[in-house]
Formats: sequence, C-alpha cells, structure tokens
Amino acid sequence: IPKDGMILNQKIGREIGASAGDFVSINGRVLKVTAISRQSENLFQVISHETGESLGEAKLYSVICNVKEEDETALMEYLAQDENFLYTAYTRKNYQALDKLIRPFGTAALIVILFSVVIGLVIVINTFRTNLQEQQKELCMLRTLGRQHAELSLRLFIQAVPFFVFACLIGFPAGVTAIKFVLDKIETRMRSYPFVGDFSIYCLTAGVVFAYVVLSHVFSMRAMKKWDIVETVKDKE
Repeated sequence: IPKDGMILNQKIGREIGASAGDFVSINGRVLKVTAISRQSENLFQVISHETGESLGEAKLYSVICNVKEEDETALMEYLAQDENFLYTAYTRKNYQALDKLIRPFGTAALIVILFSVVIGLVIVINTFRTNLQEQQKELCMLRTLGRQHAELSLRLFIQAVPFFVFACLIGFPAGVTAIKFVLDKIETRMRSYPFVGDFSIYCLTAGVVFAYVVLSHVFSMRAMKKWDIVETVKDKE
C-alpha cells in the first residue's frame, strides 16, 4: 500500500484518463497514482491508513491484513468487542466459495469447448478430403509415373503447413479481439473482467490446430490408398 499515493483500478483509470505516475484530486488533496490494480472482483482504490485519515473522517473503512488460518477465530473474538465492527471477509473462504460457484460454469464451458473441437476437426477433415478429391486425377497420374504414396503424402503435408501458419496468424488476433470485445460489454460499474493472455493457452491452441492438420492429413491419405488408379486416369471424355 503506497504511503502517500494510491493504487487506482484500471476501469476507473480508463474512465478518468489516468495511469500510473499521474496525479488525481480527492477531497481537494492531490495524490499520485503509484500503480494500476487489475483485480477482477469489486472495483476499489487502495490508499494507506495515514493518507485516508488526511482526507477526512471515514464513515466506512476496512483493514487488510495477513492472518494465519489458526488465528482466524481469535481475530473474530477480538473484533467482536468493537461496536463499530461489521464483518470480516477471508480471502481463503472467498476463494473456496467463488470456486464452488464457478465450477459448474467451468464444466459447461469445457463441454462447449470439446464440442467445438470435435466440430472443428470434422470441418477440417472434410475440407482436406474435398481438396484431395479435386486433385485425384493428377495424383493418380503421378502414381502411374512411379511416384510413391509416401512421397506424395509428404508433399501434400508440406503444402498444408502454410495453411496452419496462416490460420494462427489470422486466428489469434481475431480471437483476442473478439474476447476483449465481449469482456468489455459484460463488465459493470462495480465489476470488470480483464483479459489474461497466457502464452501457454496460445501454445495449446496452436497445438490443437496442428493436430487438426495432422489428423486430417492422415485420414485423407488413408482414403487416397483406396483409389482405383487405373479407372481414375482413364480418359472419360
């Protein structure tokens, strides 16, 4: 907690156009914004106890402290002796309650994600097989000229790699933009949902897309083995 400044919430900072290093006026006193808070729960600003007293008499205030789990009961008994005491909130218990509340939503989100992965795989496989079907006659002619199935398979896979790279270059920025737009629309005056760009999530997503390419290629090559080369290369005109 800054001794002679304040930690400003990012949502409030955007609304008033303030960032770390700027100065804001509270009750006629100018305070320096020492940092921006990005918490996604209740939106509040943090100042030191001394700074709070200098701004005037507080009608309602809270104390943040570190307490061991075995000392929680003793703390409650001590605070109960103060007639102005209202309630105590423990981070550990809040986390447990919030985790229990959000867990069903996480399960539903996991089901939707798995369904999306399956649908995406089906679409990519069909796309690969359609593209392969369009090249069926040319590929069969190459087989009759002595090209091995493994050689053609390798060349077709190399051709698919640029599509994977292109999908990542376009998909990642588009996905991040869409997510930020949705989070911005559902946030309220008292609650925000900051975007967390975890590098591991990007790697996992790229891995899933690459798995699409590999599986689609495998299924397509297995289908190519079943082609009747003689009938395909015949002149049907």
